[in-house]
Order: sequence, then C-alpha cells, then structure tokens
Amino acid sequence: MVVGNPPHFSVWPKMYDLHKSKIEVLKTVDKMWHLHKKFYNAVNEILNPNSNIVLVENKKGSNPSIFRSMLDKNLVYVGTIEPSMQQIIGAIRINLLNSRTPLYRVVAQYNRLFNLAIKTLILTKSIKNWIAEFENFYFFWCKNIK
Repeated sequence: MVVGNPPHFSVWPKMYDLHKSKIEVLKTVDKMWHLHKKFYNAVNEILNPNSNIVLVENKKGSNPSIFRSMLDKNLVYVGTIEPSMQQIIGAIRINLLNSRTPLYRVVAQYNRLFNLAIKTLILTKSIKNWIAEFENFYFFWCKNIK
C-alpha cells in the first residue's frame, strides 16, 4: 500500500500569500501535475499485485477526473473518499489522542466531555470554519492489478 500527501495544486493558488519560501511552493504546487504523472507512471514497478494507492488531494486544486486520466492499464480507479464532518472530528480526536500532549490526557479521561465540547465548539464560527477547511480534502484511491 502507498499512502501519500502530494502537492495539491498545479499552479500557485490565489488564496495563498505569494511571499512564501521556495520549500512552501514545492510542497504546494505540482506544476502541470508533472510529479503526479511521474508517480503514476513509475509506481507499478515497486508495487505487489493488488496493492492500494491512496493520495490525499484538495478540491480547491483538483478533481478526481484529473488523476483518473493519469492511470495506466495496470492501475484501476477504485473511488474517491470524501470524509464527513463526523469523520473529520473523529480524525481530530484521534490526532489529539496520539499527540501525547497535556490535552491528550483530558481527551483520554473525559471522552464524553470531549465529544460534547466538540459539538459545542462546532457552533462557534471560527472553529466551524477551521473544521470546514478539512472538507476540501478527499482521498483518491486506485489499485494495482498487474
């Protein structure tokens, strides 16, 4: 299985500040999707038969049809996974539980309280907007069939 989080945009997004470091640009932009194309062309050489590939992508920069067109005869599109708000909140919870920060202890000990707090925080505009940003992400899933 290959899981990746490649750059999400083929050009620099207008919504971002243009004064970023070169490394930020490299992490954000895959010009004309060259990196994605090279990846999909080469990945069959290292995969076992029936291996899965899941890449995190961003709706603001792409759509699944862009990547479906890059798949060769040995890669089959399985689907696109778009997490629900409840799944996003669950992922944030898991992230907090795995962080081993002081907040971890609170989340671990007071699970019901955490769930209630998250539901309450969802009602505040800034938290709602922050979590809504996660809704822009989707998972592009394909499978090697060679």
